[in-house]
Amino acid sequence: MNKNGCRGMGIDFSNIQWDRRIMFAKASDGEVNEITKGAVEYAKSIDANLRSLHLQQKYQLVTAIKELAKVKVDILVKCGDED
Repeated sequence: MNKNGCRGMGIDFSNIQWDRRIMFAKASDGEVNEITKGAVEYAKSIDANLRSLHLQQKYQLVTAIKELAKVKVDILVKCGDED
């Protein structure tokens, strides 16, 4: 949860080498542990496609923070509990 009370994956999930990202990718492919157990149970409870979640993590594009800093556009960030 961030300072505004929003939950999200966070920028670290864009790091292909981040251990938590790797752990969650493996969890959605069946390698569940105590840390990822709740996320997998939640995904199943909302009928999420675990194979799709695994492939999204495995093949997610990575953009360096330096590259993202070059993007100059206005954005709107919404935070709510019904998204």
